[in-house]
Amino acid sequence: MITFDRLDVRNESDYPVLDRVSTSISDGEVRAFVGESGSGKTTLALTVLGQIRPGLHHNAGTVTVAGVDPLRSARTALRAHRRTMVSWLGQDPSLSLTPWRTVRQLLNEACGIRRAPDEQLTGMLASLGLDKPHTLLNRVPSELSGGQRRRVAFARAIARNPEVLILDEPTSGLDPQAIDDLLAAFTELRTHSAVTVLFITHDLVIAERVADTISVLHQGRLIETQAAGDLRREPHSESTRALLSAELRASPRTAAVAPPLNRPNTTPVLELRRLDVVTPAGTRLTDPVDATVQAGEGLAILGPSGIGKSTLASTIVGSHAAAAGGSIIFEGEPLPSRFESRPPGLRRAIQLIPQDPAASLNPALTVRTQLRRAVHRADPALLRSAVDRRIEEILQQVHLPSDLLHRRPPTLSGGQAQRVAIARALAHRPRLLICDESTAALDPTVQRGILDTLNELRTGAGLALIVITHYPKVAAHTCDRVLELSPSGHYAIHPITRPRPGNPR
Repeated sequence: MITFDRLDVRNESDYPVLDRVSTSISDGEVRAFVGESGSGKTTLALTVLGQIRPGLHHNAGTVTVAGVDPLRSARTALRAHRRTMVSWLGQDPSLSLTPWRTVRQLLNEACGIRRAPDEQLTGMLASLGLDKPHTLLNRVPSELSGGQRRRVAFARAIARNPEVLILDEPTSGLDPQAIDDLLAAFTELRTHSAVTVLFITHDLVIAERVADTISVLHQGRLIETQAAGDLRREPHSESTRALLSAELRASPRTAAVAPPLNRPNTTPVLELRRLDVVTPAGTRLTDPVDATVQAGEGLAILGPSGIGKSTLASTIVGSHAAAAGGSIIFEGEPLPSRFESRPPGLRRAIQLIPQDPAASLNPALTVRTQLRRAVHRADPALLRSAVDRRIEEILQQVHLPSDLLHRRPPTLSGGQAQRVAIARALAHRPRLLICDESTAALDPTVQRGILDTLNELRTGAGLALIVITHYPKVAAHTCDRVLELSPSGHYAIHPITRPRPGNPR
């Protein structure tokens, strides 16, 4: 069905982003592509659509889909190819969902009919594990959680039963139950069609669950391809062994009932006092929340997708002033509910790293400009040379090469964009950092490096940390306690027994 023959794609510096990649994917095969962020996974998949990202150019080689080379197809033929043969679900669902269309309109558009019965649409959503799907049809994407947006985007991708389906990190940012629901829908799709699938993921466990074959990319080169069941047992390359060894293995152990950590002689960085929050849909998030975060402490917020984790974080940041009661105290002083009402120093002191980096980075500005502005806001007296040194220091913390500084967000991979968002937040020298699934789109090696960096800032510099995640392993690696939200409207705070730094089990 798909053949890549010595495909070579390069950037503006003539560096190979895809270095003479050759492989074939059979009709009906599910091929997973894994590798570190920036290894070329998404660039490879986009060539199946006949697309080369800005800043890159097709240097040599071919890609054929059912005998047709989309990179050399006329525009009319290419549009027909994308409309009828290939369906794509990108890393960032916010980019694939028209922001002013309702879920009903988005699904009808994907089905290719003017108006499908609501029962058919809610059935599609329910099959992906979305709770009360009839309540979602009239919402626009901004009124959905990140996990809900991703599943609506997946429903759109499979609505027309394409011959080729490209899924780029489809499980990123989903809770375990949502992942199971999505993969169950994916399995159901395979039983009713001979769809050929390119499944891009950084999660080797997910790749082993869904794929027939797994290919590993490293720095643009295809270094090995094995049957899904063989890769972990007998990896052939050092890069594959590095990915396997970097996987987090920590599992938190929680007590049924436990009080918050007792630090009577210190003022918490953040204190929530009977905070009563409502969601964008107007429903109450949970019981009024009482919680504290001390300097050097990590608090994880866990719960299923759509439960309101991001809403709670947005309320703390001030971008979603939905507190129906209670108060937010920052370093002993009441915090204005609206971001615009807070003085500049407080705005910088609390930084949020959002789920969707594409929505937070200015696409028209280079990475250097965005980081330079952030550093200057935090340290306005710094000379240009000192600003550049600070930027280099931050890039090292988030494992980004300095040659990315001249690039703009649309030319970055999803993992690179996520790390730029993390770097920009750190450039403000925050005292409270809120990470909303900020490592979900990263490969195991980079994810572990970022989490270790957050631990260093937390324990060494006294950074207060809130980590929103679906993954208990991430919570255990970075946090002391977990605030768990439940669909019943209640919450509980439990301590986490953390593994020793650098040795998660």
